Amino acid sequence: MKTILISQCLQHDFVRPIGKYDNLPNLLHVGYDESSRLMGNEANSGPLDLFMNWLNKTDEHQIIKVHVRDWHDAEDPAQKAHLNKFGSHCIQYTEGADFVFTADDQAHIINSVSLNDFVEPDLNTILAQYTDEPVRIGLIGVWTEAKIYFTAYDIATRYPDYTIAVCAALSASSSVHSHYAALNQLNRILNVQVFNSIGQFTHFLTWDKESISIELEHAETPIILSEKPIALGDTETKLLKYVFRNSKEISVNVLDGGFSGNSVIGTQSIDMHGHQESST
Repeated sequence: MKTILISQCLQHDFVRPIGKYDNLPNLLHVGYDESSRLMGNEANSGPLDLFMNWLNKTDEHQIIKVHVRDWHDAEDPAQKAHLNKFGSHCIQYTEGADFVFTADDQAHIINSVSLNDFVEPDLNTILAQYTDEPVRIGLIGVWTEAKIYFTAYDIATRYPDYTIAVCAALSASSSVHSHYAALNQLNRILNVQVFNSIGQFTHFLTWDKESISIELEHAETPIILSEKPIALGDTETKLLKYVFRNSKEISVNVLDGGFSGNSVIGTQSIDMHGHQESST
């Protein structure tokens, strides 16, 4: 059994955080909404950072990591048409071409100059090594309707026995509508599994052995208060503390049972300055 994680174009020119009213840095940046969803609103605390911190703790015997990056040479005549159409982006050795995460030493870095990553043999060489055993392929990155879709199509047609999945929470597009439309097409046409949560996705990558856990930077805050005793498990406690990680304390109370049998909890939080925040 083998797992290969392929990330697509998780580079500054595509997904770096920008202000809500900032101009797009180039024609291919996914924009404020999608970059915020992927990267989070605070440094090193977004979904992508959470996942990459987990991924970098695994070794190549568990997950083979392949990071594809756009890597353009503005002086190369063969790339002129591509750069004319999509504008200047990810020029090699510039900050815009840098990954927005830290790749570990075991990762394979694939340089791409076109929409088709199979033009050069590097990616196919990695995939072709494991045709004699069950293989799971995980896809994340941008754009969902372009590089993610094209990669899934090539793998599905070249290696029909490989199981392919994409994580919706770790992929992005030029708009939320385009993102989810592409996910629907991936599932309906290419039979790609779509996981909405990072936990489900990591469960898939590890062949159902483990799921990503929430790592708390400051486990002592916020303080959780309740008027009546509430039985919160470790996962629920971590989730509450992660969601309200910028608060000093939260008061919780059980409102009712949900249709799934889970508890419905109301919260009232106090920020670090002692001000009451909106109830949820």
